[in-house]
Formats: sequence, structure tokens, C-alpha cells
Amino acid sequence: MHGVLVENVAMLYAAAIKFEAKDLEEFCFRFAMNHLTAVVQTDAFHKLEESAVKSFITKAAVYGAFKY
Repeated sequence: MHGVLVENVAMLYAAAIKFEAKDLEEFCFRFAMNHLTAVVQTDAFHKLEESAVKSFITKAAVYGAFKY
């Protein structure tokens, strides 16, 4: 199976940051926001480098993922 999935979106997001692929980064981020609970429970999310996690959490906060 190919494409962006809950299981691989974190890895794709990190790769997009690394290679400065802004459109892919934004697509992956929005996909992850729509599937946040599932995404943060994947092995791929737990294997992200600290900088990618910080970037994701900061963007998620601006996006309104954390209400309080």
C-alpha cells in the first residue's frame, strides 16, 4: 500500500522537514491533525527525532489541537 497513512505520516513529516519540502510538510501535518490520536500512538511517531516532535507540537498548538 502506498501513500500517506496513519502509520507513516510521522516519518513523511520528518523527511519533509529535513528536505525542506514545505507542501509535503503541510499536507502531512494536516493529515496528522485529522488523525491525531492514532498518529501519536504509532511506532513511527515515537521514533521521531526530538526536533521533529518539537516542530510538530508547536505547530499543533498554533493549529488549536490543545484547547486548554
